[in-house]
Amino acid sequence: MQVTASRRGRGVERWRSATGAAALRRTLAEVHPVGRSLGCANVRRGISSAESGPGRERVFCFGGILFLVERDDCLHALDELLAECSRGNGSVALVSGGLATGKTELLDHFAERAAGQGALVLRATGSKAEQALPMGAMSQLFQDAALPAGPVERVEEIVAAAARSPAAGEPAEDTGRHTAQEARDLCALLLELAAERPVVIGIDDVHFVDNASLHTLLYLQRRVRSARILLVLNEWTRPRMAQPFFHAETTRQPHHRIRLDRLSRTGVHDLFAHSLGEHTAGRLASSAYLLTGGNPMLVNALIEDCERRADHDPDDGSARITPGVCFDQAVHSILHRWEPALLEVAQGQAVLGEHASPALIARLLGVMPERAAEMQDILGTAGLLGPSGFPEPVAAAVLGTLDAEERSQLHSLCAELLHKLGSSTAEIAVHLLAADRASGRWAMEVLRDAAAQALAGNDAEHAAACLELALDACTHDAERLTITAMLARAAWRVNPAAILPHLDTLREAVREGSLNGRDVVNVIRYLLWQGDIEGAGEIMNDPAVMDDLADAQHTAELSLILLAMRGPSHHPLPRGAEPATPGAPEIGGPFGNPWARATATLTDVLQRESPEAAVMSAEYILQSCRLSDTTLEITAFALLALQFSGRPDLAALWCDGLIEEAVRRRANTWQAVLGSVRAEIALRQGDLAIAEAKAEAAFSRLQPKGWGVLIGLPISTLVMVHTALNRPERAAELLTLLVPEAMFDTSFGLLYLRARGHHHLAGDRALAALSDFQSCGTKLRDWNADVPTLMPWRTDLAEVYLKLARPDVTRDLVDRQLELPGSQNGVVRGVSLRVKAAAGELGQRPRLLKKAIELLQDSGNRLELVRALADLSAAYQALGDFARARTSGRRAVQEAKLCYAGAVPAQLLRGLPGEVVVAEREKKEEPAPAKGDTSTALSDAERRVATLAAVGHTNREIGNKLYITVSTVEQHLTRIYRKLQVSSRDELLEGLRLRREPEDLLDDHDGGELAAEREF
Repeated sequence: MQVTASRRGRGVERWRSATGAAALRRTLAEVHPVGRSLGCANVRRGISSAESGPGRERVFCFGGILFLVERDDCLHALDELLAECSRGNGSVALVSGGLATGKTELLDHFAERAAGQGALVLRATGSKAEQALPMGAMSQLFQDAALPAGPVERVEEIVAAAARSPAAGEPAEDTGRHTAQEARDLCALLLELAAERPVVIGIDDVHFVDNASLHTLLYLQRRVRSARILLVLNEWTRPRMAQPFFHAETTRQPHHRIRLDRLSRTGVHDLFAHSLGEHTAGRLASSAYLLTGGNPMLVNALIEDCERRADHDPDDGSARITPGVCFDQAVHSILHRWEPALLEVAQGQAVLGEHASPALIARLLGVMPERAAEMQDILGTAGLLGPSGFPEPVAAAVLGTLDAEERSQLHSLCAELLHKLGSSTAEIAVHLLAADRASGRWAMEVLRDAAAQALAGNDAEHAAACLELALDACTHDAERLTITAMLARAAWRVNPAAILPHLDTLREAVREGSLNGRDVVNVIRYLLWQGDIEGAGEIMNDPAVMDDLADAQHTAELSLILLAMRGPSHHPLPRGAEPATPGAPEIGGPFGNPWARATATLTDVLQRESPEAAVMSAEYILQSCRLSDTTLEITAFALLALQFSGRPDLAALWCDGLIEEAVRRRANTWQAVLGSVRAEIALRQGDLAIAEAKAEAAFSRLQPKGWGVLIGLPISTLVMVHTALNRPERAAELLTLLVPEAMFDTSFGLLYLRARGHHHLAGDRALAALSDFQSCGTKLRDWNADVPTLMPWRTDLAEVYLKLARPDVTRDLVDRQLELPGSQNGVVRGVSLRVKAAAGELGQRPRLLKKAIELLQDSGNRLELVRALADLSAAYQALGDFARARTSGRRAVQEAKLCYAGAVPAQLLRGLPGEVVVAEREKKEEPAPAKGDTSTALSDAERRVATLAAVGHTNREIGNKLYITVSTVEQHLTRIYRKLQVSSRDELLEGLRLRREPEDLLDDHDGGELAAEREF
């Protein structure tokens, strides 16, 4: 008879029909009588899962938990054999299965069931450590405390006699000639015991049992057919049997074969559902099956890991399962159950990966290919090894059995083997990196080629790791320099700070003439990036070095890098790259050198008004330059040039496409720089939400040291955003970060100074702001780049003097700015008119502000538009035109919402009429604080009446302005007095101030708005 574990059986259906803890206990007691004696402790987890959903009988005992999933047919077969045994028909059951498929757990459970039915259960377990001990397994059978002393003493005498046998250590086929008498005596004793009651003999791991005991078991097998003895033997399934003679003799005689297969996908689901609930099983069981191959021990280990980490939380909708310590321990336990060769082959398999074959493993470990194939088959039978090798968590657990030195040595041997076999450089490099050692020229060449392939495949991080290791294997100076230059290019793409240890070597190589062409440009770029102006200048002032830069594209690239990093006329451009003089004939035909022409035009945009030409040149560069390590700064500057030329929409479109390419090519530095540029573009468009998100994401990609002098770009954007949103603490925190001193000598330093100046201005530190804005103006004039589109520093300075109550100086600064080239830009002119209006006569403000609003609306700068609308609303309020004040204020609120994704920043609401602010707050359901009872707020009509009454209007004047009767005004005032808990008009002002923020409703600066209202 042959029985294979199935998923369906009698116990299963009875389990499924049981719900609740009591029903579960009754079912266990009916199906398994031993359930009565096990108690609740052994089935506590089963009770819990039965309460939460359907389950399945379990027989596997992992950590004291009974499982009977897909093993009910096996258990039923043993029950039938036990029943036959009780009627005097003994038999042998051979239970076979792969590693950790539950043979021991099945035998344990059946033994308890048999004992519960009155049978005498004798157990023994084979062990490699005791395989040389004659009759060791047989002596274990009689160590049961329930046996009388007489039989135990006889067994001890028989075992002692067997130990004195001259053939105790011989193979089983030879041992039988010398141990026949001992076997006969032991079997006679067992038959005597079986005469009293059924005897169940369970031998676990029979393949590790000593030869004398095996001979005795064969002797007994021939005599059990008419005795009440059931012999249950557990053995591992493997291609080459450990005890071929014993196995052949056992299977030649009548026996019952019971096979234990791994769990099916359904079985794994049932196991998860029983322990963790149906919801978790639905999410995790499928991935658990793929990971474990249905091995019960591994499945249970995953369940234990899930319980430890609470991965089965029903609120977690992911289908992710993460193996942990229990899983690793289960893998280790399986590998150590067999002979050492199994563990060694598993380690070789894990190191070689999915391309491992018996031949490769054999050569790596120095074993026979047949032996490696046998161990691979065992691993596959256990569910550890799939068609594509080990699953990643299993491979990690297998490698965890090696210490660091052993793992390194194995990977090193593997790399050398693959190199001899002609494997790909990428595959060999993986093992060299894992070994963290490389020796020999072949290793250096492999790593260098693998790095080149990785760079071509946009994996700069892997390329840098390969080149770092290649330097250790390199002994030739010229090759070391080539690898170092290549390493710098790869590392710069990931983290510019990583090239610092190699920068001195590269700079010295340029001085000696060992590097030329693009490598020279790169070294200058690295030095400028880190703020080493002196080092970069030394190279550019060396005629021999610069003469080697004969390629026009190289010289133009260097010119644009200098332009972006240092500003125009701040450092002499390299010879041959000077911008062409406007109007001069071009060398090389009617079109000349396009790179030189583009450089000249972009330089021109910073020195004079030429927006159309700058846009054309910027787009030419963006179309012609493929994004790369050597063109990043050029690309970024071209984007900013589009913005400076009044085309932020076009700049944003180009920048978004380039960021997508940088993400696709996994270039971290590119993403950081382009993200910062995109944030600056969004800030110039007045989109604070995008500016903040892009700047934060970009800034987090590099450590401050990695940013070099470019750190001024993301910091300046973030400081401007936080200042506009009234977050002084966050802006101040950014400004405390250490920045390179050389940054202040670059265009990024100007952005930093301007942002810091606005932070000071918002904090009423007018003199500090004055200093920063003046520094910006001085540098721009020194660079011959005093163009308002680049930086309207005069407007910034004018706002400081406005704060210092110097309107005459404010107007003078604005007028001077409006006379400069570039001042016709919509944003520049709109902001200038807004500031000029603030410094002018009250009656003239609406006219100027309307023009400013028109310009800012056309330019698309929403932030400046909000400020102009708020100023217009405040001007109308001061003039007593409350209807227009409300209209402008409400529009300012709507535009402010668009500035920051629907949320109106409090800082942008300053200066708006109070009723507009309160109305906005009520929309957001934010009650304003009240003097007494804060539960009742003023209605819109009551707010309008209260505001007019507070500034001194009579009831009739209020009625005329609001088109209501005097009686209605009086009724409103009665309710207003009650809600504000005031008794007269004189107290209205104080009541309104307590109900709302002073700067939001009524200007606190000496009652300015009230005075203006009364004068009007």
